[in-house]
Amino acid sequence: MSVPHAVRLGSPAILTCNFLLDGDALYSVKWYKGGREFYRYTPKETPALKVFPMPGLTEHDVKKEESNATQVSLREVSGSMAGSYSCEVSADAPSFHTVVVTAHLDVVEAPSGQPSIHGLKPRYRPGNVINASCSTPGSKPAANLTWFVNGEHVGGEAVRQYREMDSELMEVSISTIKLLATPSLFPSGRLKLKCTASIYSLYWQTTEKSSEMERGRGHSNDIFDNDLNNEDHEYLPSSGEEYNDKGTESSHIGSAAHVIRLDLNYIINFSANLLLSILIMQL
Repeated sequence: MSVPHAVRLGSPAILTCNFLLDGDALYSVKWYKGGREFYRYTPKETPALKVFPMPGLTEHDVKKEESNATQVSLREVSGSMAGSYSCEVSADAPSFHTVVVTAHLDVVEAPSGQPSIHGLKPRYRPGNVINASCSTPGSKPAANLTWFVNGEHVGGEAVRQYREMDSELMEVSISTIKLLATPSLFPSGRLKLKCTASIYSLYWQTTEKSSEMERGRGHSNDIFDNDLNNEDHEYLPSSGEEYNDKGTESSHIGSAAHVIRLDLNYIINFSANLLLSILIMQL
């Protein structure tokens, strides 16, 4: 038996049921959806092919001219056709041996566009926290979202997945990623963040954004914010998130100490130069 795992909404589909009777004659092939018979093929009857309409699957939905003992051809798959399908094959006398096989069909209503990345800033300093989110337009079923940083897949505790329903009762996929900005994440000074959305083999779209690492001294009014709680919350659910900021705090303390040492050196050098200028003027 062969039933497609997934079919795009409005596309045709073929349900296949191949069998070997080991010398027995075929008595009937019956197809069921959710336990209810909707198709029967009995070669010794006239007509051999019969369709039994049911809610969500009408006689018009079955292309009789392309259906036979081994396959059922569906004209245009609708959302109501998703579900469990069973093929029952029965041999004729004297054995009347019967076999039933079941498979599931999913009907996909793909997102209307590609995924979107939100919250990624143009530049970061070492020790900053990178927060970003990826979301897709509504679909059925929800799209699977995958993150890549510089071409490498990222998962685990750095990633969170969420599902929401939109106004049209479609499923919206949202995924967040949280990383600590380190020089290793910015080869050649640039980070590439990519989000890929997929549904079976029927839908695959990707979006990529990039960010740079700021290595110079910043100012209090620049685009950066050393407060780790200051995040871009667009499409970012706040519940259930956990992150260890101790390492980040240590990094900020170390950076501050380095700046203080630089300022002391500057004051000492400036004072020495000033004293030397005064002595020269007195001479």
